[in-house]
Amino acid sequence: MRKIWIISIFCCSCYISEEVPPDQDIWDYDLPKNQQFNQNELLLLDNRIKNDQDFGLIEGLTIIRNRKLIFENYYFNIPGRSHEKNLGRTGLTITLAALGVAIDQRLISVEDSIYKYLPEYDVIFQSDPAKLGITIRDVLMHRTGLSWNENIEDLYIFGNDSLIPNPMNNLIQMKESDDWVEFVLSRPLVGIGFYSFSTANGVLLAKILENATGVDFNTYVNEEIFSPLSINHSSIEQDAFGNFNGGDGYTLSLLDLSKIGYLYLNEGIWKGRTLLNTNFIRDAITRQHQFSQSGFENSIGYFWTFFGPGYGNSLGVEYNNIVFLVGELGQSIFIVPEENMVVTILSDNYFGINVQSVNLFAEITRATSQLE
Repeated sequence: MRKIWIISIFCCSCYISEEVPPDQDIWDYDLPKNQQFNQNELLLLDNRIKNDQDFGLIEGLTIIRNRKLIFENYYFNIPGRSHEKNLGRTGLTITLAALGVAIDQRLISVEDSIYKYLPEYDVIFQSDPAKLGITIRDVLMHRTGLSWNENIEDLYIFGNDSLIPNPMNNLIQMKESDDWVEFVLSRPLVGIGFYSFSTANGVLLAKILENATGVDFNTYVNEEIFSPLSINHSSIEQDAFGNFNGGDGYTLSLLDLSKIGYLYLNEGIWKGRTLLNTNFIRDAITRQHQFSQSGFENSIGYFWTFFGPGYGNSLGVEYNNIVFLVGELGQSIFIVPEENMVVTILSDNYFGINVQSVNLFAEITRATSQLE
């Protein structure tokens, strides 16, 4: 008979037997204290989230460490594992994984010009030949040089006593256009190599992959990424021309988002199968480019961002190789390779997400160094 063990301090059900429940058959369960966590600290943190203290509206949180699911909880009347949410920028990691598969299939190279895979937009490239020099690697490192203003703090503004999309934000403008790819490619070229974070790079990459593979992008992602990961419920936004939003267009559950992070932590290995080329994953989560942001030195790999030493130290985070992405509403994946840990967060914070989600993660890391 299947035994059910209720870990009451976390208000979540854990199953201990040779079997695991059908909606979570990836990780074994364990108590946080068995994985070098201070359970009292996590309990206090859990209560602060429930009481809406410091972190805004957090909808769900998971912690996976040493291949064990040690924490999972949902808040503010979220129904639990059935809850699905737009992933925000973290969806870039899914499109990146699809690129890794296409590279393994020898259908594409990061050194290729994006022009090679976007013949429908020849007029744009011919009207500004300098854009012919933009490579897929430039897209992955947010260095296309296409002018882009996407401050996530300014995505929404107050207007007429309600929250509305900011009409001055390029991401909002893109979504209001009929052809998202055309909108992005038509942006003025500031200079290839100029860093500017753009969620729309996921839109470009999705179209590039669709043309490179000859397969509908949604179908390709489902067959090559979601199906192997047993992700059965997903959706992705499209524009009027049928272009897919490979940036912030995905909707998944918290546990499915955790699978994406776990895939990267394990360098593309999933249940003993090499789903993504290890060398490609290592490149993706290796510092490729440094930049300054908010007074701190930071680095990026392919779409993934690193904690800079100054930023991490200011939050009390001791680890050096954390890679992460934080979405528009605070949806987040944090990977700590040196601790074999993945933290995923779903939230619904329209303002101050860098303070709320990143600070929550910082609190979690501190609980690993305060053993009872």
